Amino acid sequence: MTSILKVDTIQDADGNNIINESGNTITIGASGDTTNIIGTLQNDGSALVTGKVLQVVSTANTSAITGNNTSFADSGFSVTITPSATSSKILILTQIAAFNDTTATSMYYSIYRGTTNLAGASGFVRTYNGGSNLGSSVAMNFLDSPSTTSATEYSVYVKVNAGIGYISVNDSTSTITALEIEG
Repeated sequence: MTSILKVDTIQDADGNNIINESGNTITIGASGDTTNIIGTLQNDGSALVTGKVLQVVSTANTSAITGNNTSFADSGFSVTITPSATSSKILILTQIAAFNDTTATSMYYSIYRGTTNLAGASGFVRTYNGGSNLGSSVAMNFLDSPSTTSATEYSVYVKVNAGIGYISVNDSTSTITALEIEG
């Protein structure tokens, strides 16, 4: 024996709508309600899980890198990650040990995917030394959607207004980390 129950709305004992159907859209609960799912929530038969870290790739550098270009140039400090799905997002985390000498009053930092500047013309961060030597810790973070499953390189690019700036001077450590986040 087969039974079919056809309804547009299911209410709780107090008359509150807990399940509604309208235009082929099912709404569970109301705005502000907490909905507990026991089991696996699926989308077309596949488990619906997002935001999971799938892989982590990291590089550390302790060798001094010199920056002396007045337009963004590749510092040679990079990390390569191969996303497992085109829907994945890549979270880039950098921590740069930076040094502006007296000639490089402004130093700019950016993250590039291949040859694409992810921050635009001014970069993510600028350090300014005010005419004297300045060491600083520069952090840059960016959530990218590369839409590829090919090996993808993320690099730190630098530029100076004049003179010379440095990354990882005096054996200080700089890091760049790429995390693949399930989309």
